[in-house]
Amino acid sequence: MKKTLAIFFAIAMLFTVASFSVSAADGDVAAVGEATFGTLQAAIDAAAAGDTIELIDDVAENATINKSITLDGANHKYTGQITLNKVKATIQNINFVDSYIYKNKKTGASGLDITIKNCTFEGSLNDGYAVRIDGSSNIVIEDCDAKNVDFGFLYIASSSDKISLKNVNIDGATYGIHIAYNNSTVLENVNIKNAAYGILNQTYGAKTITFKNCTVDAENPVYIWERNAKTQKFVFKGENDFGTDDLTFGSSLVNALVDVAKIGDETYASIKEAVAEAADGDVITVVRDHEIASSEAFLSSVYTDYYVFAEATDKKVTIDLNGKVVTINPDLDKMMLAVFFAVDKGAITLKDSSEAQTGAINVTATEATKVYSIFTADEGGNFLIEGGNYYLNRADSWSMLYAGHHKEFTVTGGNFVLGNGDTKAADNGELFPWITNVGGDGIGSIEISGGTYNIDPTHYHGETYYPVCYTPVEEGEVWTVKIVHTPGDAATCMAAQICTVCKEELDAVKACAFEAYVSNGDATCTEDGTKTAACIYGCGNTDTVVDEGTSKGHTPGAAATCQVAQTCTVCGTELDGIKEHVLGEYVSNNDATCTADGTKTAECIYGCGLTDTVVDEGSMGEHNDLDGSGNCDGCAKKCCEICGGFHKDMISDIICLIGELIRFLIAIAGTIF
Repeated sequence: MKKTLAIFFAIAMLFTVASFSVSAADGDVAAVGEATFGTLQAAIDAAAAGDTIELIDDVAENATINKSITLDGANHKYTGQITLNKVKATIQNINFVDSYIYKNKKTGASGLDITIKNCTFEGSLNDGYAVRIDGSSNIVIEDCDAKNVDFGFLYIASSSDKISLKNVNIDGATYGIHIAYNNSTVLENVNIKNAAYGILNQTYGAKTITFKNCTVDAENPVYIWERNAKTQKFVFKGENDFGTDDLTFGSSLVNALVDVAKIGDETYASIKEAVAEAADGDVITVVRDHEIASSEAFLSSVYTDYYVFAEATDKKVTIDLNGKVVTINPDLDKMMLAVFFAVDKGAITLKDSSEAQTGAINVTATEATKVYSIFTADEGGNFLIEGGNYYLNRADSWSMLYAGHHKEFTVTGGNFVLGNGDTKAADNGELFPWITNVGGDGIGSIEISGGTYNIDPTHYHGETYYPVCYTPVEEGEVWTVKIVHTPGDAATCMAAQICTVCKEELDAVKACAFEAYVSNGDATCTEDGTKTAACIYGCGNTDTVVDEGTSKGHTPGAAATCQVAQTCTVCGTELDGIKEHVLGEYVSNNDATCTADGTKTAECIYGCGLTDTVVDEGSMGEHNDLDGSGNCDGCAKKCCEICGGFHKDMISDIICLIGELIRFLIAIAGTIF
């Protein structure tokens, strides 16, 4: 019975497993729900709008999708052409090999979105594009990799509203992304390499192209094919790398298409724009070497006779050159007040955070007839230069640094090179241009406490203020502003070292210092002694420390006995305790008799007088009858009447008597017989 039940349950289990599996015939490649089909096209034809078709095997065929469905490849391989007609479709999880996804333009576009995600592409059909979309509303391609896709990866051949590519890698193509008609293209984390053209914008192309954290390594990273292309705006966010400072427009170079500065994660096509958009306190970071075109100059909002390239009027901003070089070659024929201008409560700080300190602003000024200054502060503005390199090929009349009606132009570091400094003479014989210049009514000044200069910065117009002990020092062909203090007495534990000129603390108050320790002679038998030193600065403080290794050890007294312990003769410490009595050799007392053993006695070896007396076993003497009386001379014992000798004990007496009795009996027997 049990065997029958086991067989029944086994059969039931098999039927149960079968009921939860899709029964696929050999050769089926696609499934819609539990139904499977021998071709992808058969599955498409059987599907309803909104269904998901899943590949259950690799597919090699051409198929047309004419209803809005999702095609999920389940990571199988597909080879062939997929044609999308008037549909809204999602294609995902397919490994395309020598394939072509084609959206047919003639079948409409409005409201029809195409999504391609989690797919790989290798090769393309007939040496063409891997994906070609002719007419669609929105195109989304995410998390896809394409390799060696021959002519190109993506071609937007006709009208589309928005293209979005995110996390897409393209390696090997003539055209990475080719856009002919589009309103907006957003590329985020798109990486293109080994391409002749990274992004090709053609005809009416993308009106706005946004790059965010993209890398385009191509012969032509961004190429606008036709001059009537309607690209209106490039937007750059995050960190983008195009491998070049310039992007290609036909056969001409287009400047300033790549972000050159950023505030946080927001990027800007010019420093001018970044300064204008900055909030009070913002840091503007220059992100690439670039040239500022003369066309970017604008009239100052305060001094409308002067052209400038960046102006802070109502906020404080910091410009970090970040190791990058900004080149300006103005071709203006009017006076240019400054490249950067801080005015009307505005403030600009310039610095270079790069380790190599290679950040620079280079004003070549080869075509300008008048260059007044590179940096100017006036009418309540503030300027601070902390570091960086600054070059002015020539200042027609004045200087590199200018402080107008102002006294807060500060230089704490940087390298300044004025190309034609001290080459002209005024009517009074004074040479100019200068590194520094204070104009207006003369109430302003420029404070310098650091930096290097190619001409003597002490030669200036107006008032240049060097803080006390900051001194320009000529070092070869360069002047360096250094701190040259006059030190006072060396610092001690009682007073700091002070510059006798500016009173600046040069060396802080010291801690007491101790040298030449002398023993205090206080070592004992068991403890190290101490040693003491006085403070070297003479403050009277002393320091006493353990004089390591100076303990003397004990000096033993007489050895311990049974009466007294052994002690150290120096400190009295007991070294060896009182001993137990130890008896020496036992000596006979010579008191043995002919009837009893004598005794023997031993004394304590330590001489305390203690003795011990014991029986001297076996020392008893012999009986003697020297006077012939028949009795022992010592104990008066009678001699044996039988043997004539002395018996030591009763047993000897009995033995002797028995012997005598035997002889008697023998004698009688001899008489009788």
